[in-house]
Amino acid sequence: MSQAYPGVGRRTAERLYEEFGDGLLGVIDDHPERIKSLLPEHRARAVIDGRKAEREAAGAD
Repeated sequence: MSQAYPGVGRRTAERLYEEFGDGLLGVIDDHPERIKSLLPEHRARAVIDGRKAEREAAGAD
């Protein structure tokens, strides 16, 4: 995540994984408000936008 999502560093990725574990991608996809409640707005937006771009590139959307 920290290398694939622009604006998301290693510490942010680790914090998210510590909070949500293996269910992290599902939380980003299905409950982005949980990401927004944990991170500052600009970081949450980077995570959510990065995941959206990743899904679009994979043809998931």
